[in-house]
Amino acid sequence: MSAQQFDVFFRGDIVAGQTIVEVKERLANLFKLELAQVEPLFSGRPTAIRRNLDEATAKKYEKALLKIGAVV
Repeated sequence: MSAQQFDVFFRGDIVAGQTIVEVKERLANLFKLELAQVEPLFSGRPTAIRRNLDEATAKKYEKALLKIGAVV
């Protein structure tokens, strides 16, 4: 029996009290991307950030993204 796998999706939702500009900048820094490369992630459509993760790793991504203001 294989271990359950998890995907982390983002559709552009941010934590209340954060600005979208700040969250975009932090997201770009976190993934070492240009700001233009993170723009499509804020389209409102779910986009996979990471796929096929174990539960602990998926939770780490969730925590890290929440810390910078991104809701996954």
